[in-house]
Amino acid sequence: MHERLNPRVDFAFKLIFEQHKDLLMGLINAIVSKEDQISDLTVRNPMSSKERSLDKWVVLDIRAVANTGHVYNIEMQVADDLLYDKRTLY
Repeated sequence: MHERLNPRVDFAFKLIFEQHKDLLMGLINAIVSKEDQISDLTVRNPMSSKERSLDKWVVLDIRAVANTGHVYNIEMQVADDLLYDKRTLY
């Protein structure tokens, strides 16, 4: 029996997009403007270091840097999050 990974599950989402750069570039290019299209990127450590002692520790699903220098912080959300507006300010 062949089982599929659900790409909406955090583990599967990371597995797919961290290991398949072409799919991640396709996802980003489907979202950004025509002028911001990318042709290459590097997947980086998703951990964010704190700059001040009171800063919150942040772990992203995926953090990627494009050849243009743009940094993409990518998060998979499948449920309504009442604090989403505050989370996106980061």
